[in-house]
Amino acid sequence: MKTKKLLMVFLIYVFTFTIISEIQPSPIAEVSEQQIFPISTTYKQ
Repeated sequence: MKTKKLLMVFLIYVFTFTIISEIQPSPIAEVSEQQIFPISTTYKQ
């Protein structure tokens, strides 16, 4: 029962996050790009 409740909470979290990202696509995309690109450039060097 505990795992089922945890799974439901996780699904709700993912669902709400997708709705927020659809409503505001640009800020989240910019933040993710800013976090990903510096890491990739540092590993290349």
